[in-house]
Amino acid sequence: MIPGTMQLPQALTARKCRFEERQPGVIINNDTGQPATANDSCIERGATIAYNAEATAAARKDVVEFLTNLFHK
Repeated sequence: MIPGTMQLPQALTARKCRFEERQPGVIINNDTGQPATANDSCIERGATIAYNAEATAAARKDVVEFLTNLFHK
């Protein structure tokens, strides 16, 4: 496994699902037209997450710069 990654074999993922919010707070599975549930056929198990220290540092720097420019003008 690549350093900084973690495999979560039982984690639920909706990466193949197409959802839409039709009413405030009501998420619909576009494939079935029914409210989305964890039992939808597009829901899969297994995910890999990763951490990249360099990317995190760059993102923090960008956020600080953005907020500084936004509130100090």
